[in-house]
Amino acid sequence: MCEIMKTYIAADIGGTFIKYGLIDENGQIICQGKMPTEVKGSGAAILPEKMTQIARLYEKDHPAGMAVATPGFIDVENGRIIYAGRNFPGYTGMDIRAAIERATGLPTTIENDAAAAALGESWLGAGKKAASMFCITVGTGVGGAAVIDGRLLRGTGGAAGEIGLMRLDEGTLEDISSSSALQRRIAAMKNIPVENVSLKDAFFMAKAGDADIIAAIDVMISGLSRAMAAVCCVLDPELIVLGGGIMSQSEYFAPRIDMALGQMLSPHIRGHVHVAFAELGNTAGMVGALRSFLQQRNI
Repeated sequence: MCEIMKTYIAADIGGTFIKYGLIDENGQIICQGKMPTEVKGSGAAILPEKMTQIARLYEKDHPAGMAVATPGFIDVENGRIIYAGRNFPGYTGMDIRAAIERATGLPTTIENDAAAAALGESWLGAGKKAASMFCITVGTGVGGAAVIDGRLLRGTGGAAGEIGLMRLDEGTLEDISSSSALQRRIAAMKNIPVENVSLKDAFFMAKAGDADIIAAIDVMISGLSRAMAAVCCVLDPELIVLGGGIMSQSEYFAPRIDMALGQMLSPHIRGHVHVAFAELGNTAGMVGALRSFLQQRNI
């Protein structure tokens, strides 16, 4: 008798959209979509209802559970949000796993979004052949996570890998090297509103030789490279994976980061730490959320 492959719902909660999909137990996405998050207007209390809407889409598929990736410091064992920033009002302290399970009737797990992206890349992406890797996701903020032998290094309080909070001379890494920080820097240099800054256009201009844009990106790369060098010295991982939408500009970033790391690290360390760019794109969080579900449930 052939076993029927189980399917799961995965959701990756972002500040603007919730990406969701139906995924099989091998991490293959069967179908996917997205919906507005709407937490800024309604508060985080709306999220269980959002998860219910998603669950209803896949009722006929009889999913075996729901795997959720979300911003914030997460108490994974108890399914609670330890802390979330101002973009998610009312989220800090919420027992989000219990609320989703009550709303959907599905067994649920919760994972930090950057940690989920790292698990996804470790399982099926750029890090699938690496025994140890550190993943850095660059977006509105900067997140990070370490994966050793396929499992997250969580730390005593669940905050291991929160590299965006690393303090550099000019501020935190997030203050210096996030996509939003780069947009603000370019806006100030060009004396234009930040909402008028297109990073896609900015990289086009940098490649064409715009000195202001090149200088703004160099600040970002300097902060990111210093943080990566610190990770190498502390963890000595086999691989560092860089993800987030801006890292689609890998051809621009790769040689500059390689040069910076060569100047900061001893040849012994630099010689065996590889740098790669994420392969799963916007699906990494969903895939990693499922990986976390399977590990948490010992499946």
